[in-house]
Amino acid sequence: MALVSLILVVMLLAVGVGLDRWLLIETRLERTARHAVLTTSDEITDRLANLRARVAMFVHYEQDALRALYRDPSAGHRHERLLQRARAFLPGLRAFTLLSPGTDPVVDDFDGVIGEICREDVRMFLKSREERLRIHPNPFFYHFDVMVPLEIGEAAPALFLAAFDPGLISDILNEDAPMNHALLLVDPARDGLVEVTARGSRNRLPESEWHLPAEDPYLLARAPVKGTVWQLVDRIDPEYFATLRNTTALHVGLMLGGLILLSGVFLHLHRRDLANRARVARELEAANARLRGMNARLEHLAATDALTGLTNRRQFDLDLHRELERALREQRPLALLLCDLDHFKQINDRRGHREGDLCLREIAALVASHRLRDEDVIARYGGDEIVLLLPGTDCEGARRVAERLREAVETLGLEAGTGERVTLSIGVACHDPSEGPVDPEALMARADEALYRAKAAGKNCVMVGA
Repeated sequence: MALVSLILVVMLLAVGVGLDRWLLIETRLERTARHAVLTTSDEITDRLANLRARVAMFVHYEQDALRALYRDPSAGHRHERLLQRARAFLPGLRAFTLLSPGTDPVVDDFDGVIGEICREDVRMFLKSREERLRIHPNPFFYHFDVMVPLEIGEAAPALFLAAFDPGLISDILNEDAPMNHALLLVDPARDGLVEVTARGSRNRLPESEWHLPAEDPYLLARAPVKGTVWQLVDRIDPEYFATLRNTTALHVGLMLGGLILLSGVFLHLHRRDLANRARVARELEAANARLRGMNARLEHLAATDALTGLTNRRQFDLDLHRELERALREQRPLALLLCDLDHFKQINDRRGHREGDLCLREIAALVASHRLRDEDVIARYGGDEIVLLLPGTDCEGARRVAERLREAVETLGLEAGTGERVTLSIGVACHDPSEGPVDPEALMARADEALYRAKAAGKNCVMVGA
């Protein structure tokens, strides 16, 4: 009787061990999936925001050429030159279209086909001024659109619609998907239609894989992508999931069978279970180490400008709020330098955006080499603007730093392609914490006003804001 009781107790313990092991693995999988969809959703949102900004910048720089093409769409040579410049400035661009609200396209790169989905997006944009990006299938290729208004004289605004390769998004899914997981973009309004996978757009998938079932046991987590109709989902590999479940079931079955057939092997089975626990713990620890490494890489990418390697705009905004609070708490001054490259647009217009990118990288590296302290922040604020945040620095100290930077760029002697050299205009704004708290936007506005005066004074100079 005692032996039977012992066997029953050990059987219950064996079942508990198996369930505990399975729940531990399942919890880790769900936690990894939630982290993957949240971080990847933010990364896709950032890439789309950057793409919108680049399209708006292109429309701003090329507005005269776009207006001319809008008024005379039959000028094929003008259209072709503009398309070449657009593809050079907007990586991944497939085509662009100029539209007049309520009419057919004025200039159309879609071989005469835009499709009802694209037209519906245009109507939504005109109504709310909010883009809802979607992947669009048509008879020629898959793409997603970015729309920007274009003012044409006193008439109603035209629309510049740029169509991009979905590979700009699928490469993020490929890089960020955890091992044995798949990250998919789905359109919940269209019955869970898979729009983009790590292998590309859905026209590359078998038709049987286009839709996710309403109750998918392998779907671990989902998160919306801001500003789009998409949802990002994490789906574990069914074969891998079945292997984990079968391994656990086999483990428990072997232990129970061994106890029923031969109670004498209890100690051996117990030791094997301990060994398996240790192996799972090592595997989980290794997975944690990989996850920490991925987190560090994602944090670095999220805070870094891809072109120059400097801090990006989003991270700078966070740093500015933090340093203003610190300046008020420690009662020490804070200086902000807003730098803009003179004649930089001429490099892009005359020598191409590739040369412009090289020039911007070289000047960014030069400015970064003049950072005096580890607590100083240097960021690319947007376009050809670079901003420096100098904690503990008053106006006079900031002006001296600005003059050194201006002289260094002038000494560099970069040609703008028109006989002029690329120089630096700098606006300086200072905050004295004894005057009380200041709004970050107000401090940026003071630096921007000083930069405007530097430009108006003939460029290549430093102005200190009031």
